[in-house]
Amino acid sequence: LNSPTCLLTPAMRATIHPRAHAAWHRAGGNGAAGPLPSGPKYRAVAAAAQAGPGSASAPRFAQQQGPQPVTTLPVLKVAVGPSPNDPTMPLELQLEVLTPQSGRACPVVIFTPGFLLNSSLYRSYARRLASWGYTVLLWDLSDVLDDTLSCAYMKQAIDMCAKDPRLRQYCNCSKLLLMGHSRGAKLSCLLAEQEPRVQGLCLIDPVDNSSFGPSGVGYPSSLPALQAAASKRQLPVLIVGAALNTDVVPPEANWRRFVAAAAAGRAPTWEVVLNGCSHLQFLDKQQPLFALFSNNGPTPDDVVRQITQVRPLLFFLSLFS
Repeated sequence: LNSPTCLLTPAMRATIHPRAHAAWHRAGGNGAAGPLPSGPKYRAVAAAAQAGPGSASAPRFAQQQGPQPVTTLPVLKVAVGPSPNDPTMPLELQLEVLTPQSGRACPVVIFTPGFLLNSSLYRSYARRLASWGYTVLLWDLSDVLDDTLSCAYMKQAIDMCAKDPRLRQYCNCSKLLLMGHSRGAKLSCLLAEQEPRVQGLCLIDPVDNSSFGPSGVGYPSSLPALQAAASKRQLPVLIVGAALNTDVVPPEANWRRFVAAAAAGRAPTWEVVLNGCSHLQFLDKQQPLFALFSNNGPTPDDVVRQITQVRPLLFFLSLFS
């Protein structure tokens, strides 16, 4: 397809669209019907899904900032012990939280950045979601750790949302969502299998192990974890793929593998493909060093972000009535 927008894979259409406006846990053939959201907002979400999730079909409300003013809480820096890579250096967990100014406890989105990328490069995603009633946590570590340890600290960040007096008033952790780009999407899958509080996954051009980054101690493939979470809990999954990512993402590690893993677990799965987009165009700001390895597609970066940010919003609205 030459369109710079996005499409729903035809093979997935029949199984996804009938469930797009329902409680996603209802899917998977187990017959356990759940309550259906109602009202004009959800009818708009359903209509957009039935038309296909391209930018032109998204309801107008979802293409704009939400009605709620957004507050950015003071950045929290938490010392979590010595770095496993160098015991003489402290390891720090940094949390930036964006939340509606209402001060109420809202559904929580944990956003994990890509490899060697700072979470501040995804702040526009957090601001968009917060304006629609979500508390979004952007998190970073002061050192680069393996996948297993990174997941442990992600879980610690989630626990802080539930227990820390500076955060808990803004966080309804019974409605917990994981979202990530690239390696951050992989980490989200690994943790989703371990963490029963997770109610949905949003994976932005996810990357699994490959010849560039093979499996090993501390670096498991996330595909078995995704399939297990999908199978055991019917975990809803939204996957956004960049069609022009092959300069940095081998085919054996790209978003199609994640779609296959989720489908194998019979999870309700929403797959969106951006045809004119490469792997790093999702960032709020291009990084010159990384740009040496990845060429941009014909779709402008701001259009990529606009299209991509609408998808999680519609997906999350369909999860919680």
